[in-house]
Amino acid sequence: MRNGVIAFRRDGTLALMNDEAYRIFALERSPGDVGRPYVDVLRERPPVIRVLSGVFELDHLPNRAELRLKELDRVIGYTLSQVKNDEGTAIGAVMFFKDLTQVEQLEERERLRERLVSLGEMAAGIAHELKNPLAGIEVMAGLLRRQVPTEGDAQSLLADIMSSSLWMSSRRPPTASSSAPEAISSSIAPARACIWAVLSSARWIAMPTSPISSEMPEKASLIRVWASAAV
Repeated sequence: MRNGVIAFRRDGTLALMNDEAYRIFALERSPGDVGRPYVDVLRERPPVIRVLSGVFELDHLPNRAELRLKELDRVIGYTLSQVKNDEGTAIGAVMFFKDLTQVEQLEERERLRERLVSLGEMAAGIAHELKNPLAGIEVMAGLLRRQVPTEGDAQSLLADIMSSSLWMSSRRPPTASSSAPEAISSSIAPARACIWAVLSSARWIAMPTSPISSEMPEKASLIRVWASAAV
């Protein structure tokens, strides 16, 4: 990765600005730039001017600092140094910098990947916690099926409960490689709908006069429905 370099004298006139500096700052080189005030050459980049303007007043110059150029959607890492004569008097300053935009993007993607992995692990944990009650529902439905008449809606409903419970408990939870929000959402939504249907059916078996709800409320309390179904 090449460095951009800007050097200017104590009076503020530009002494050097290499091609990489022009590229990073998206500026056009003019033949008369050297010798002009750097504030004129960099007038389209005010954040850079603010950094350079304090180079002779600061006791400790920035080293490996970062500067975000919002108008260019870029991030640069820079270091400032004073140029001194034999007497130790500062006669100029130099700014060395690199374009860190790609590095910043890679770091942001890595942070996003880590968040998605954590979300996938959480979804896998939820799926694991759901499998135990689903298995219990399947077993209880099987026991009830033996005790109800062989004809009628109860047998059909119990068969649906068993097949739905078995289907949901056999689904694989999202993994780290498929833990995008849409993948996790597509796994959680069917689970909630299935559990709602199972519990509604179980409630009807326990209380045949209670109608079966075909629509799941937006914020359904599955625990409350399960408790009422068990009454």
